[in-house]
Amino acid sequence: MVVICIILATWAVMETTKATIMEGDENGCADQLVNLASCIPFVSGTAKKSAPQCCQDTQKMKADKPKC
Repeated sequence: MVVICIILATWAVMETTKATIMEGDENGCADQLVNLASCIPFVSGTAKKSAPQCCQDTQKMKADKPKC
């Protein structure tokens, strides 16, 4: 489960970078990033593991907006 969370958090960071250059339908992804705020401590390196909420939010975003 931890490995899945790490993969999802990494994916979220990559998507954050891509969101700034996306066009068309994918422009709606930028507003979804606020939903991943619980991932910030892990992604920034201040937490040793991702919060359960981070994994839940990432999975929800992926299910709701797969293009993001």
